[in-house]
Amino acid sequence: ISALISAISQILFPFFAEGIITAVILRFISGVGLVGVYNTGMRIVAERFSTSGRGMAVGTYVTFFYTASGISLLLTGILMSYMEWRTAYLIMAAISSGSLPLALVLLRSYKYTSSGKSRGTLNLSVLKNKSARIFMAGYTLHSAELYIVRVWLPAFLVATLVHKGTPVAEAAITAATIGGLALGAGALGPVIGGILSDKYGRALSAAAIFGLSGLVSFTIGWTIELPMPIII
Repeated sequence: ISALISAISQILFPFFAEGIITAVILRFISGVGLVGVYNTGMRIVAERFSTSGRGMAVGTYVTFFYTASGISLLLTGILMSYMEWRTAYLIMAAISSGSLPLALVLLRSYKYTSSGKSRGTLNLSVLKNKSARIFMAGYTLHSAELYIVRVWLPAFLVATLVHKGTPVAEAAITAATIGGLALGAGALGPVIGGILSDKYGRALSAAAIFGLSGLVSFTIGWTIELPMPIII
């Protein structure tokens, strides 16, 4: 259901996104679908590898998500060299709809198991647990950094290229291509992180990686005057 929601909103985007309001509404609906797919899939992988190798397994799962996102942005940039952005977007949205039958086939034998019964309501009593509060705060910061960078990076690259004299249309194509390559290269991170977490522990590995990525994310906005190779 979540994949269907995301696919429909993506297909509708190039037809109905005419301004910031309609664009945000459609992207929000797509995000709701993404949460239902991404988090549920991670839970399935974690259950499957509950006894050993969980770090690497979950890292591999996340890597394929990163890779797909990077390739999608890269191909959109390439397609925009030959057609209008709406057509390029629609093509990528149509391709992503192939995830629907794929999910049905791959999960046909999956059996849901639960350690307890949930009423489906938000239980704020979990906030009384200090460890849970710290974990949620850390993951919230991680998610903010990750998704803000993913949304902001292509726009930043466009602004940088325009600042350096590149026409807007050409800057958009170049930014999508470079951004796709950069985000695609980042797909190696979860696998490496998963391997490190299995060896050195999740907390230490996550703290070290988060510190490094946070430093880079915090400083890149001030690099607009630097040469493009250094920024890339």
